Amino acid sequence: MFPKIILKSLKIKTFSELTDAKNLSGGNQQKVVIAKWLYSDADIYIFDEPTRGIDVGARDEIYNIMYDLIAKGASIIMISSDLVEVLKMSDRVVVMREGRINGIVENDGMLTQEETMKMELARRKNMKDKRVNISDWIIYYRNDLYFRCYLQSFVQPLENSSLTLNNVMNIINQASINAVVAIGASLVILTGGIDLSVGSVVGFVGIFLALRLQEGMPIPVAIILCLVLGAAVGLFNGILISYGKVPAFIVTLGSMQAVRGLAQIINGGQAVSGFPLEIGAVMKTKLFGVIPIGVLYVIVFYAVMILILSYTKFGRRIYALGGNEHAARLSGIKVKRLEVAVYVLCGIFAAFAGVMLLSRLLYADPSAGNSYEMNAIAASVIGGISMSGGKGRLANTVAGAIILATLTNGLQIMNVATYYQTVITGLVVIVAVFVDKRKERKAE
Repeated sequence: MFPKIILKSLKIKTFSELTDAKNLSGGNQQKVVIAKWLYSDADIYIFDEPTRGIDVGARDEIYNIMYDLIAKGASIIMISSDLVEVLKMSDRVVVMREGRINGIVENDGMLTQEETMKMELARRKNMKDKRVNISDWIIYYRNDLYFRCYLQSFVQPLENSSLTLNNVMNIINQASINAVVAIGASLVILTGGIDLSVGSVVGFVGIFLALRLQEGMPIPVAIILCLVLGAAVGLFNGILISYGKVPAFIVTLGSMQAVRGLAQIINGGQAVSGFPLEIGAVMKTKLFGVIPIGVLYVIVFYAVMILILSYTKFGRRIYALGGNEHAARLSGIKVKRLEVAVYVLCGIFAAFAGVMLLSRLLYADPSAGNSYEMNAIAASVIGGISMSGGKGRLANTVAGAIILATLTNGLQIMNVATYYQTVITGLVVIVAVFVDKRKERKAE
C-alpha cells in the first residue's frame, strides 16, 4: 500500500491505495515498481526497458518521473532497445552488441537513429564477419532495396514496349516537377511537420506567372516574383505553426484551400494562354539534345540540399528538430525560427515547380496543381522519409518521385483510366507508410 501522495505524484490510476498491483494496468504496474525504488532515495537508478508494452500516456508519465529524478540530482542508467526512446532521453549513448561496447557518443540532440545503427553494425564490419544478420541488412539498406525491387518488378515487364530512350526521358521529365516539390515536402516532414499547400502554390504560381507574362513583365523578374510569393505562403504557414502553435495539418489545409481559391479569383477561374512562348525554355531545353533540362534542376537542387543536410548546422538541426523537439530546444536550437525557415524553403520549391509546370505545358489552369501535395508526400514516404520526423535520406526522395512517375506511365501505357490511377497512387502511399512503420518496429 502506498500513501495517496505517492499515488497522486506518480499519477498511478487506481480505485484505492488498497488495490493489489496485479489488478492495475501495465503502465501503472511499471510506476508501482518505480515507486518502490523511489523510497530508497538512491543516487543512481537503473531503468531496464522502462516503457516496453505500455501505452503512450503511461510512457510520457514515466519519462516525466525520470526527468524529475534528474532534476533532483540523481543519475539514471537506462537500458532500452527503443532507439527513439534512447535518443529522446539520453545525454550519452553506449551501443553494445553481444556483450561488447561498439561505441560511445555524446547525444547533443542531433544524433540520429541511422548513426546509432551504424555503430551497432560497426563491430561486424570491423571483424569482417560475413554472417550478417539479414534483418539488420534490410533495416539499414531498406530504401535502396525497396527501390531496386520495385524497378525490377514493375519496369522489367514493360521493357519491350515502353522502356525506350524517349519514354525513359519522358518519365524522368514528368518526375522532375514532383521531385522538386518533394524536396520541400521532405524537409518539412523531416522536422515532424506536413505541408498540404504545395499543390495549390504550384497552380497559383502558374496562373500568376502567365498573367504577368501577358502584361509584358520580363521573364526573370516574373520568376523571381513567383519565388517570393511561394516564400510568402511558406512564411505564413511557418509563423502560424511555430509561433501560433496551430497544428501543421490545419494550417496547411487552410492554406491549400485559400491559395487554390486565389488561383481562381485572379483570373475569374479561367485558364490562361497566349503569353510569350520563351518561358518554354525553362523546361523544353535539352542538354546534348537528349537530356531534359528538368533533370539538371533535380540534380542541382538535390545535390545542394543533400550537402546542406549532411554538412551544415542547419541540416543537422532539421534532423534534431524532427527527432526530438524538446531535446532540440534544450540544446540551444531556435526551434521556431528553424520551423519557419523550413516552410519558407518548401514554399520556394513549390513555386519553382509551378514555373516548371507552366513552361512544360505552355498553358496555365487554376487546378493544375491539384494532387501535387499528395504526390510530393508520396514521393517522400516511398523514398524512406519517416512521417514521424528526424529519419530518412533526401536522396531517396527523388527515387520515390521516379517510382510514382514510372507507375503513372505504366498505367497510362496499359490504358488504365485516370480515376483508377488516383486510387492506385493512394494505395501505394498507404502501403509505403505501412511498410515504413513495420520496419521501424523491427528496428526497435
